[in-house]
Amino acid sequence: MDGLRGSQHESDLRARRVALNVSGAALLLALGKAAVGFTTGSIAVLSSLRRIVRLDRDRHSALVETATSLADDLRGDVQAGLARLYGSGLATSFETSPDLIGGMRIRVGSDVYDGSVRARLAAIGSRL
Repeated sequence: MDGLRGSQHESDLRARRVALNVSGAALLLALGKAAVGFTTGSIAVLSSLRRIVRLDRDRHSALVETATSLADDLRGDVQAGLARLYGSGLATSFETSPDLIGGMRIRVGSDVYDGSVRARLAAIGSRL
């Protein structure tokens, strides 16, 4: 009888181990799915947040491009005009871009004001 009980006991232990392994595998699979969902969700949230921060930063910064360097008084006039349109918290940077040929291009967020000679020549070329 003891031999029978011993083999029955071993069989019960094996069955419990299998059940634990299956339950453990199911738990790991569920945790893995939750971790993947969390990671994917976190990446999506972080990507959206990064986009919002970039758009906000762009909305509060202006890039002024001119074919030649502007005098300080003209820079001040451009900054004052942009402050009237977009508010006083606008960070303005100036760059020289000889490829504009002449004139000025201003970018604030997604707004672009292109009064360059290059843009005007391109417009004339598209009409011909």
